Amino acid sequence: MKLKLDLPKLLVEGISTISDIVNEAKIKVDKTGLSITAIDPANVVLVSFSIPAKAFSQLEADNEQIGLNLDDFKQVLRRLAKSSSIVLETKDNLLEIKSNDAGKRAFNLALINLDTEEKKVPEFDFTSAIEMNSSLLSQAVEDAGIVSDSCSFTTTPESFIIEAKGSLNKMRAEFNGDEVSILKTGNDKAKYSIEYLKKFMKAQNLAEKVKLSFKTDHPANIEFKHDNIDLRFIIAPRIEEEE
Repeated sequence: MKLKLDLPKLLVEGISTISDIVNEAKIKVDKTGLSITAIDPANVVLVSFSIPAKAFSQLEADNEQIGLNLDDFKQVLRRLAKSSSIVLETKDNLLEIKSNDAGKRAFNLALINLDTEEKKVPEFDFTSAIEMNSSLLSQAVEDAGIVSDSCSFTTTPESFIIEAKGSLNKMRAEFNGDEVSILKTGNDKAKYSIEYLKKFMKAQNLAEKVKLSFKTDHPANIEFKHDNIDLRFIIAPRIEEEE
């Protein structure tokens, strides 16, 4: 396997975000590009990340899968983040990662054996979907984190609402049709962990827009996407008895 990527930021930011959720993962490379599908150790979040073949200036692979420690991979990629291009190549039981800049720095990471089945992204019949600026969502999640460890998403025909309630304090952010695109509304309400949502929001560095799809008391699909990257998180809901 050999890959050359002239936009290192795609991989750097993607792996940086994923590594906060998943410790180890299989990276799949074939003629369609590079992809990762993994579930976090707590079985709360499924992560799906892909970079299409068109984003690589060189792609030589025959449906290969390699296991890596993502934190180690992140540390190396950060060192090469400002490179004009990076090359990834498997050699024996190692992944060589090198830059084509002056000095031609190179790192070798040990491949690890992960005896896990290939994960598939499940399909859901979401009844609500909205699209908004990822920075707006990030701000609302940060605000919610001041008063609680979870927040609810609610859709109405005219708005998208994020609310959080603590023992004494409350937070509410309401976005109307001028601020978000309400693609579909089922008048849904569901609650999710702020700890995980904050980790997802690091992906705002990759995509200006984020799409949220959910259904009352069901998982949510939170997707950051543009021409050269697709990063999505499927998060399980918090289902609690109303007081």
